[in-house]
Amino acid sequence: AEQGGVLLNYMEVTGLLNENGEVAFIADLTATSGGTADNSAIYFANGQPNGLNTVVREGQAAPNGDGEFVAFDNNNFLLNDSSQIVFLSELTNSATRGDIGIFFYNATEGLVTLARKGDAFLGSTIRDVSLGPNALNNGGQVVYGFELVDGRFGIALATIADILLGDYNNNGIVDAADY
Repeated sequence: AEQGGVLLNYMEVTGLLNENGEVAFIADLTATSGGTADNSAIYFANGQPNGLNTVVREGQAAPNGDGEFVAFDNNNFLLNDSSQIVFLSELTNSATRGDIGIFFYNATEGLVTLARKGDAFLGSTIRDVSLGPNALNNGGQVVYGFELVDGRFGIALATIADILLGDYNNNGIVDAADY
């Protein structure tokens, strides 16, 4: 299938289907301008004409502009019945070496960072994050694992409605420190 002049070459064996008949999937792409630097993406299809939407594409800038998405894993992306997608991805060209994060997408908010290596969290800094197979519910809540640089680890619950768009340092205020 063709999407904006790019050929969807290969779709991961397992797509995700919700109760509304919507589908999310990872695809490998051919004929991209960046070659292997932008040849995979996560897509969302709602079954409507022109209803195939790119959620995120390899090489795309992260929501805060620090780094670019580099890898998507079929085992680390989720779709719920509220048309929300959550996924874990590695990033490259960022200030944080070995960068990884958990990201959220829906048509209203677009792409939002939930938790990312290097983020301030619980008076420390996130060293690593993980996402399980049932981590997203239909209420927009995401449960994820974290490890902090001070040695603590645990699970956290993020509620999408509680995310303040533009608050990239997660301090509850959108200000110049976020950009």
